[in-house]
Amino acid sequence: MKSLNHLGSVPLTWVQPKAFRREFELQAAEETVARIQWETAFGSLVSVQTSEGRWLIKRFGLFWRQGSISREGEAGDPATFHFGWFGRARLDTQRGDHYFWRRSGFWLPTWTFTNSSGFPVARFRLSGFFLKSKGEIEVCESAQLHLPDLPLLMLIGWYLVLVIQRRSRRR
Repeated sequence: MKSLNHLGSVPLTWVQPKAFRREFELQAAEETVARIQWETAFGSLVSVQTSEGRWLIKRFGLFWRQGSISREGEAGDPATFHFGWFGRARLDTQRGDHYFWRRSGFWLPTWTFTNSSGFPVARFRLSGFFLKSKGEIEVCESAQLHLPDLPLLMLIGWYLVLVIQRRSRRR
């Protein structure tokens, strides 16, 4: 797998290789650079595999409104997230950086991570609904050059899209 840190401006697409399986691949120019997989059918534990290693995402709290992201085998969480209302969330990193997750659009929604100053960092667009989920990531140019948390944002962003999509299907 290619490193998430060295993708440049290659188009990034999340795809679901097999219908009905909760596994997804991030592809950069048709090369897989990350995989997300739910560990159990009904649990909240998710594993993410990249060239840098394996990450674990776990939701907890009342109504599963909080979560943590950790590297497998390491103590501490590099980041935590908190779901708000109306599809909003906040991601807090160990270094003290904060990113905000917001939805825009109604019929064709787009979700955006912004930094604490309100500048967009990455946008996520869901394009497949019926049997297979698919989505695109648009990384803002300034984020590509100066943001060490960008790989983490690409992984967590797609995870949040999938959680929101699953919640909306239940209603």
